[in-house]
Amino acid sequence: MKTKFKEHHIIDFVEQIYKDAIIVLDTNSILNLYRYSEENRGKYFEILKKAKDRLYLTHHICNEFYKNRLTIIENRSSFKDTIKELIEENQNKLLNIINNYSGPDKYNSALSILKHENELKECIVSELETSLKKIDSSIDKFKQDLDFNYVQGKDPILEELVEIINDKVSLELTLEETEAIYKGGIERYEKEIPPGYKDNHKDSIEKFGDLIIWNELQALSVKTSKPILFISDDRKEDWAIKFKGHDLGPRKELIKEFIKNTNNLFYSITTKNFIRLISESYKIKDTETLEEETETIQKNIQQKEIDNTRYNLTRLQIWKNNNIEKQKQLNQTQTPLEEYFNAQKALEKIKRDGISLSQEELESIMNPMGKFINAKESLEKIKKPMDDLSMTQDKMDKIMNPFDKFISAQEKLKGIKNPTDNFANS
Repeated sequence: MKTKFKEHHIIDFVEQIYKDAIIVLDTNSILNLYRYSEENRGKYFEILKKAKDRLYLTHHICNEFYKNRLTIIENRSSFKDTIKELIEENQNKLLNIINNYSGPDKYNSALSILKHENELKECIVSELETSLKKIDSSIDKFKQDLDFNYVQGKDPILEELVEIINDKVSLELTLEETEAIYKGGIERYEKEIPPGYKDNHKDSIEKFGDLIIWNELQALSVKTSKPILFISDDRKEDWAIKFKGHDLGPRKELIKEFIKNTNNLFYSITTKNFIRLISESYKIKDTETLEEETETIQKNIQQKEIDNTRYNLTRLQIWKNNNIEKQKQLNQTQTPLEEYFNAQKALEKIKRDGISLSQEELESIMNPMGKFINAKESLEKIKKPMDDLSMTQDKMDKIMNPFDKFISAQEKLKGIKNPTDNFANS
């Protein structure tokens, strides 16, 4: 059974994978080099160098790395100024409250008392200003080992990484292969076939990034005739099995598909576990702080992804709710429109046949016309929102044209109203 259902017994093959597999680092596993403290970065490089003969990257992972690297460098190189700005801005707000004796309602009583205790107030202001200077001094003294010049100038981190990886990068997928992945990805995501479907909320082709990497991993395995050990901190349910807070490794469907397409094994672990694996294999000591920082970075990235997903889902729900309301408004204009056509037919019949109508009968025809006037005003108010519902100009014209006809119908009605009154009185 184990040989036919390896995906369900993968734990029995993990040691073999650890020993023989090509090791592929995911984007965040190499971007961490720019997030780590100087000490932990050095330790991580030590680990990568020990495993360098087995390390590979895929083409798409490299593209993601180069794209996101610039943002991380900018954030890291400017974080001291940003922190100083944050502290100064909030301290100035506090000083403003104290100097003006006015702040949030729950503090106003205390501030009113402080107004009469000038000595205490001057002491507080002096201490705050002194503390700000001390904080600024501490921030200035902090050694920032990463400079914005890394973007265009010499980047020792990138140079060291390039030396380790060398040319061990998978081939770029052809345009035909990429388009096939996009096309197949639509169906996979609808059926929630891993990986990548948890990114279905992303814009355009970005949602297929994980699926592209997945295909690259399989192609690399076929080319090298080796199993793949994928180092990734993306532990969403479309990659990993989660059970009561525990990470049980890659999805069984992924392992099964990989074996079917490559005849090789697949497994994935986090960056923290990769650090532990290599450090134990090569007797590298003092990796505890590196593991802790790696775990902290992973949690921060996951929380940011959760926040972004919630934000996007909230925006989507608001959009849906707005469109539902606009559709209701649109539907409310349709009934008066139908009534108008019925009234128009009745008027034409009156004129053609010279039918005598009572006042009550005449009003029954006029009332829909009045409703239609209100419908016209409503429709004009929602004309722009209707554009948001992707209504074409042709469709809008079809709705608006009857209003012009209605004006003519009104004039016709006025012209025949007196004759019908005569019929009623005769």
